[in-house]
Amino acid sequence: MNNYAIKTITAATDYPIDSTEAKAHMAIDDSTFDTQINDFITAATAYIENRTGRQICTATYELILDRFHSVNGRIYLPKGQLQSVTSVKYKDGDGVEQTLASSEYIVSDSREPAFIEPAYSKSWPTTRLESDAVRVRFVCGYGDSSVTPEAISQAALLLVAHMFEHREAVVFNASPQEVPMAVEALINQYRLGDDYTWYDQER
Repeated sequence: MNNYAIKTITAATDYPIDSTEAKAHMAIDDSTFDTQINDFITAATAYIENRTGRQICTATYELILDRFHSVNGRIYLPKGQLQSVTSVKYKDGDGVEQTLASSEYIVSDSREPAFIEPAYSKSWPTTRLESDAVRVRFVCGYGDSSVTPEAISQAALLLVAHMFEHREAVVFNASPQEVPMAVEALINQYRLGDDYTWYDQER
């Protein structure tokens, strides 16, 4: 059972590619399939984010924990490409939500996954013993489509073309169709580790 949750606060408003790029890739020059292609772009983006564990374009999330990870432990932040930590909130012993001053912790984004930990000579405050007692809100992602790594953009183009060509749930009288291996080759280098999943006190 997970002892954490990740909540979307503000979803991304951009994608690694747009319909113009996708149509150029597939040599389509009219707008007949624009709506469908945009749906495929959404699906392709979700696939890549799920496979890599990364947020591609800027979004805001909240990491929800039952407690701080030990007194001085690091809290690893998921999704990659941390831009900023908006707030660290917790329920004190009386059940009152408090906002931890930013001077009480440091943010390290020099490695992935990024993490927060108590500032020098500081320690995490005591929380109420109940579920969802700690909430860390943060902004992450590469930015917009203009700064998305080229390999991710190319993987998205391949996926959209694949979905456009194979639009049925089942293909008859043909060999089974799989997601192109080139997609996995392109995105494997962006897979994010799972250090952020370790929030047990013993770790």
